[in-house]
Amino acid sequence: MNLVFHLWEKVRAGWAHAASAYRPVISLARIVDFQKRYIGDIFYHMPRFEWPATLAIWLAVTYLVWRRNRPVLRFCWIYILVTPLPIEFLEGRDQACLYVCLAGWAVLAATLFTDCLPGATRILIAEPLFRRLRPRHARAVLAAACMVLWALGNLRFEQTEIAPAIPYLGGETTAVLAEFRAANPHVPPGAKVIFLDDPWPGRSLIRHSSPSCGSATARRGFCSTR
Repeated sequence: MNLVFHLWEKVRAGWAHAASAYRPVISLARIVDFQKRYIGDIFYHMPRFEWPATLAIWLAVTYLVWRRNRPVLRFCWIYILVTPLPIEFLEGRDQACLYVCLAGWAVLAATLFTDCLPGATRILIAEPLFRRLRPRHARAVLAAACMVLWALGNLRFEQTEIAPAIPYLGGETTAVLAEFRAANPHVPPGAKVIFLDDPWPGRSLIRHSSPSCGSATARRGFCSTR
């Protein structure tokens, strides 16, 4: 118990010296904020779901997973809960930070789809319009329809969320990189870099000012300090 306590204190001491964007905050508010971002991103709803929709989706997924004894589904359920833990208590983590979680969601969705496909096939061929379809053809039609819907959802997400942001983010990043190369900073080992003018406000960098920085480095928006 003493060993665990001392290790925990050491980890907490490291957090205290980290920048706020990399300092975990273990609280219910941070969990709720992350889950709204997490589920919103997984289901292509930007920037997030509100908490009632987030809770409803988690309840539906949990019911579908645990209603039958399917080890693969239960493993995926645990996976999509556990893998976000390293970033769940950090500020504003979503989108590209969730790539590890996607493997669990992909296997879970594929397993649920294949489990539901036989029942959906029986319903389809029972309809007068599709009665002449053989079961394998009906399964192919359903699979193709779902893939088309998924592709259209991806296309809509790309056109409405990604495409408008790329010119802004790309140009801004290019300008910042060019500024760094022009300044050609040489930071000593163990030094801290302070950004006086955050090129990406509201993201991971922190706006800060320091009277110890010279005017030349201040104009470029950063300085190094021990």
